[in-house]
Amino acid sequence: MFLCGFSYELMLPFSFFTLAQVIKTFIIFPIEKYWMTIEYTIILASLFFMIAFIGYTREKCSRLDFILHKDIEYKYQKGHEILGNLLPGFVKDRVKQGVRYIADYQSSVTVLFCDICDFDSICAMHSPNELLELLDRFFSLLDKLCDKHGLTKIETVNKTYMVCGGLKDSEENLHISLLSEHHAIRCIELALEIIEKIENVHLKNGDKLKVKIGVNTGPVIAGVVGEHKPQFSLVGDTVNTASRLCSTLNKHDSIQISDETFKNIGGKKYKIQENFVFMKGKGNTHTYIITSSGKRTVNRRFAFIEKYSDFTYQDKTLIEASQNEQDSIIDSKDHRRSSLINLNSSIDSPKMKLNEATMSTENTQNIDFIGPIQWLVCSFSESKITKEFRTDLITMKGRHLQLGMRIFSTIYCIISLLFIGTFIMQSEQKYGIVLTARVICLFLIIHNVIKFKANFTSSLHPWYIMCMMSLISFVSSVSILIVDENIFSALILEKMYIFTLTSHMSGLLFGHILGAFFMDLLTFVVIIKFSPYILSLKLSLSFKLLIFYTLELFCSLFLEMQERKRYNINKFAYREIKSTEKLLNQLIPSQVLKNLHHDICTTDRYFDVTVIYADICGFTAWSASKEPIEVISMLSKLFSNFDHLCVRHNVYKVHTIGDCYTILSFTDGDKRDIATECGNVVEIALDMIKMIMKVSKRQKINLNMRIGMHTGEVIAGITGTNIVRYDIYGPDVEIANKMESGGEPGRINVSEITKELIDVYLPGRFDFVFNKKITHKPTNREVGSYFLTAKNN
Repeated sequence: MFLCGFSYELMLPFSFFTLAQVIKTFIIFPIEKYWMTIEYTIILASLFFMIAFIGYTREKCSRLDFILHKDIEYKYQKGHEILGNLLPGFVKDRVKQGVRYIADYQSSVTVLFCDICDFDSICAMHSPNELLELLDRFFSLLDKLCDKHGLTKIETVNKTYMVCGGLKDSEENLHISLLSEHHAIRCIELALEIIEKIENVHLKNGDKLKVKIGVNTGPVIAGVVGEHKPQFSLVGDTVNTASRLCSTLNKHDSIQISDETFKNIGGKKYKIQENFVFMKGKGNTHTYIITSSGKRTVNRRFAFIEKYSDFTYQDKTLIEASQNEQDSIIDSKDHRRSSLINLNSSIDSPKMKLNEATMSTENTQNIDFIGPIQWLVCSFSESKITKEFRTDLITMKGRHLQLGMRIFSTIYCIISLLFIGTFIMQSEQKYGIVLTARVICLFLIIHNVIKFKANFTSSLHPWYIMCMMSLISFVSSVSILIVDENIFSALILEKMYIFTLTSHMSGLLFGHILGAFFMDLLTFVVIIKFSPYILSLKLSLSFKLLIFYTLELFCSLFLEMQERKRYNINKFAYREIKSTEKLLNQLIPSQVLKNLHHDICTTDRYFDVTVIYADICGFTAWSASKEPIEVISMLSKLFSNFDHLCVRHNVYKVHTIGDCYTILSFTDGDKRDIATECGNVVEIALDMIKMIMKVSKRQKINLNMRIGMHTGEVIAGITGTNIVRYDIYGPDVEIANKMESGGEPGRINVSEITKELIDVYLPGRFDFVFNKKITHKPTNREVGSYFLTAKNN
């Protein structure tokens, strides 16, 4: 069994000497010397057994280390995969390293907004699983088309899909065939293909799935806003105009583009008609509407439908959940197919490997790695990182090291008794001194085994072990002076046995092993010089011992180099996993992240959830006269402050949309307390208004906050395959949005359902003034709204 894990490194220095000694013991020595034959046999068997045990131990530890490394590598890869699906690659690394203010000026990009028409009605008619399945399929199709046309997905917010072409970092990695087309043309081609792909897609009521698309070209600031939950955003009038081009389009399955975009599409053969629309802050604006392209052919259309057949239905209904599935949606979570998980599980690109090449200078600048091997240790203290490395190494092998020392103490005791027996038979008078020394050595070994766990973390422990093993080897060397030449070879074998233990089962690093080697070599040279044996015998055995020691040192050196490399890679991986997990826990809820790590995607359904929509009033007017870099700087500061409030009040930031901030009343869907949530959402709403007033006063600008709150059922989940987010849907989410738009600056507008909840859990703390009725047509609901004020105000 031990031979299965035999260490080939240890086999080399042992094999040549073993053969020679066996021949000498059983052939050259007189066969009648049975005692010496037994003595040699036990020593040789002990040496062989210990080397086999060391080989087995190393093999077992290597296998465990391999499993550990693969587990770390999987977590490292999985974290990067999930993070790569939440943030664009060109900002992911900077955000992971803690950078929260990123603002890059982009002189010319094309921004596309795609809205699903009648989304309120779609939410009302579909079950949670059906709704998330529809959005997942639709957004996954758009993700594929973005990659095909060389465009960058920015975000999905509820029903809206936002794309950008021409971002510098994204353009650097595009194929030359895509770069030959202007990004405005690529966006138009994407828009046309979206409309084409959904031509035969129908909802469960038989209505066709319809979209509206707006496209604009111009400069933007691409940056990250927010502190606790950073979000990549585009800021500038180009974005606002693209959004309004989409929202003001009256005809579905059409594309509305600006003058700037029109100038960049040249002589492309599209069906274009001029148009004028009224835009807030811009007045009547000249636009163009594209309905189709004259250059497309039926053959090409069918080819791409086949390619993306996962979103094409032959019948006119969305695949409906069975009655059993619908009945099962009584729990808060339902498993569903996820395009994101399917993509990650079938990705063809090579996995990220954990090796030295992975540890770039940028990623390792703040990590304290273990340095090169120390050849000579002169200090009784050790650096923090060296101690950490040594204790980590011993912890991994601790049980085997203790077992090895127990075996060594037993064998050492037997060998000592054999030598004492030999001394007695030879009438050697000095064996009492040797016996005493060997008893002391045996006591030290046993003491080390007993106190090993308590002492190995001490900086003095390596010195204690080095001196102990050197003393044991010294006693073996001293024994040479009082035995005849027949026993001389047996003592050389014993010294080999001791040094093998020192090198591989003592827990010493190479510097201390080298120290033990020099101490042993020095004492051995002095003793052998005064020994009574003939010169040829002394030189022969000394040479064999030196060769053995040298090969053992090379083995120890090589093994420690490998261990140091392993330690540094694992330390790098642990740091990366920790920082990635910290960021992921900020970007998506912990229970959702846990599911994604296990390749599980759920449609989450929560009841009695309060949703907050908070809009910064006056921000659009203020930003109109400011440079984009100033706008994103202000947004980043405001949203960072709001993020800190979310952490303080234990609520979950869903996302930001322009200058609008969306919040859920809980952070962990598995541990909810309605009363606590109720107080938290009211307190953060009041604090947000106070904060915006402070900023407005300090900056001498006219900013305010309009906040809407509503409580009800929320459907939540992740859709798409790239730059995804955990978003919320449902009629009650739409009503919360209407509460915000139906409110007033500086006031909190709550629904009558939220008002009743506050009255139950926070009685007497707030006053309510009726505002108006809010109507949600798709569900035929009419909800009263009230302005909330604190009584102590």
